[in-house]
Amino acid sequence: CCCRGKRCAVVALLLTMNLFEAMNGTLLGLLIPVVAAEFEVSTEVAAWIQLGPSFTSSMLGPSIGMVADTIGRTGTWRVFAGVLMVSLPVCGFAPDIFTLVLARTFGGMSWAGCGPAGFAIMAEGLEASKRGVVSAWQQSIAMLGASTGTALGGILISVMGWRWVFLLAMFPITAVWLLSFCILPKDDDMSRAELRTRMKTFDTKGTILFIVCCGAVMLVINRGNDLGWTSPTVLISLGVALVSAPLLVATERRAAQPILPIALFTADPIAIKCLLLSSGTWTAFMGIFVVLPIF
Repeated sequence: CCCRGKRCAVVALLLTMNLFEAMNGTLLGLLIPVVAAEFEVSTEVAAWIQLGPSFTSSMLGPSIGMVADTIGRTGTWRVFAGVLMVSLPVCGFAPDIFTLVLARTFGGMSWAGCGPAGFAIMAEGLEASKRGVVSAWQQSIAMLGASTGTALGGILISVMGWRWVFLLAMFPITAVWLLSFCILPKDDDMSRAELRTRMKTFDTKGTILFIVCCGAVMLVINRGNDLGWTSPTVLISLGVALVSAPLLVATERRAAQPILPIALFTADPIAIKCLLLSSGTWTAFMGIFVVLPIF
């Protein structure tokens, strides 16, 4: 009974962080026109308060997940929850759009760190038949946070101002971070020699190529329409993507523990369908929450 209660506390804490992260993420879409007006910049520039964290979470997600598996999931979760906690007051007191975008981009690493590590902590020790329930709760809480953030965001921004979106979020997220020292399970202790041995299997080349390839593709998609599809920046980015993509595939085929398992896309038809469904769903979801508030 005690173990079950402790597990429930762990799940509740991690889902609470998911809730606030989702709320904070969808609120950013509402901020874009307000921030653009205050800092006297274009909507395209202000949109980077949403695009910046999306970039960092997309590019760093797999590598942070591998770090969590290598050195410890609880420690990784706590570090990136701290990253979000530190970035919030910087966003709230940002004197210009550059500082705000930079802080949001830095804070976006928390999406890549807390989500996968948190799910792994919640699923650890559970039977495979019960992990789907944990995943469903995680997604449900994220959707609840996204809808709540959108519903309450307009009221909060009109009554208190956009800066309070970040400043108010700082208090519950700090409370969750502090509680994690009492509730989350401790990582296994390891010697420096064991840590060095584990890090030798880390897919460094794959990580670098993945970040370069994803960054180049995202830059082409995001800036192609504004700069022109034949502009030097877009063409160079496209060239980098076309060169790095096959290098990434070749590197991951040889890696002992690949950051992007190629077999995931070739061996299991069910896995391929799940990946395509997830990609399509999140593309539509993020497009709605980013674009609609602008209009």
